[in-house]
Amino acid sequence: SVVKDGGGHWNLRAAFDSELPLKVELCSGEGEWVCAQASKDDETANWVCVEHRRDRVFRTFSRSLLTNVSNLCFVAGDAALLLRQLAPRSVDHIFVNFPEPPVRRGLGDAEGDDGDAAVDAPHLLTAETFRAMHRVMQRDGTLLVHSDNVTYLRQLAVSLSSLDSFENVNVSDGAVRDRPGSS
Repeated sequence: SVVKDGGGHWNLRAAFDSELPLKVELCSGEGEWVCAQASKDDETANWVCVEHRRDRVFRTFSRSLLTNVSNLCFVAGDAALLLRQLAPRSVDHIFVNFPEPPVRRGLGDAEGDDGDAAVDAPHLLTAETFRAMHRVMQRDGTLLVHSDNVTYLRQLAVSLSSLDSFENVNVSDGAVRDRPGSS
């Protein structure tokens, strides 16, 4: 079982019998990607998938059993809360695949405190969450965010760059075109 260390943090490495690198996918959905990656990394890395919806956790668990994935731990709960509870420097790599961008909600005729007529909806990839990711990642760890929304990726890159915690923050223009005909 996963146990708290002396500082009251969760040690996810305790879920495994080995000290292999620990890779975490946040918001893993129904687990297709994380099960494929864990299967590929058998005996070279351990994986943790985090998903808030219990039905998706069940599907991921079922998929892992059917495909004989043995190096995968499941966390059913809020990813941001989990990051705050993990032991510092305990994760080697964090992956977020196709995160939901924040949705702007109009306030009608009312304006927000800053004069803006719309406010950001709650979402995972905030500055606070990035700080929590940085705290739990090894010094040479990586954060990889996959998305087909280049505008959102650029917003995330600006947010990460402003924290001065992450190095080599970039959006690969070759990975996804942000307008038809661009190269």
